[in-house]
Amino acid sequence: MTTENNTNLLKRGAYVFLSLAVLTILEFFIATGRVAASIPLMALIMIGKAALVVQYYMHLGKTLQMDAAEAHE
Repeated sequence: MTTENNTNLLKRGAYVFLSLAVLTILEFFIATGRVAASIPLMALIMIGKAALVVQYYMHLGKTLQMDAAEAHE
């Protein structure tokens, strides 16, 4: 891996981390505030956070690409 690739991966990881932090703060304010329709909003945020975790930290996208490549061999 090149230094440029490592830098891009670190930036991407930082963006994902910050996105999760912002979504968590948003969840907190929705849960403690008097926001109408808070349950649907919380559900949407939860799905978004789960998608970020699965895609980035669990490397699901890379795993699926590897499985597809192996199937075509």
